[in-house]
Amino acid sequence: MPRVAPTVIRASTPAPAKTRDDASDGYHQALAAHRAARETQPICDPLVRAAAERQIRDRAREPEALFGDGRKALEELRTKAAAQQRSTSSDAARARALQRLAAERAGLTTLTPARPAAAPLTSGIALSQTQISRKQSGAASWSLADIDRLSAHYGIPVPDLLAGVDRAVHCLPARRRAPAPGAAQLTM
Repeated sequence: MPRVAPTVIRASTPAPAKTRDDASDGYHQALAAHRAARETQPICDPLVRAAAERQIRDRAREPEALFGDGRKALEELRTKAAAQQRSTSSDAARARALQRLAAERAGLTTLTPARPAAAPLTSGIALSQTQISRKQSGAASWSLADIDRLSAHYGIPVPDLLAGVDRAVHCLPARRRAPAPGAAQLTM
């Protein structure tokens, strides 16, 4: 049998990475021609134009896999915020319980709630409690449709509603007004 010489596999030295800066003049000319042709041909079909814009936008985004550390940090921040929210709500519940206890010791049988029930408002203007709270706190803005529904719900013209709290309360129908603090409330 003839002997076969063993083949030696040598590790090749890595070639330098090619970039656009290192490319030949022909590459740059072809790239410039492609860009010029692409810019001069308008896309008339709106569906094709939307698809092309979406592809360009998606191509410009960095892969989400590169943001693993950021996702972990974001999740930790959300967890901390949720824990803080739970402690804040338990502090508020403790404060309400202490108020109730003080009222019972003083001989008062009922207390006004810490905040008015928002269920009638949520059904009246077709927004959730969360959305209403965000709009009241300024975290979200009121739309014109929201203001129109709010005006219809309370029976106050929009200009009076936007003129300020005093004007809005003055225009509020008497049946919708709460009694003044400390005033006697009649029940029939």
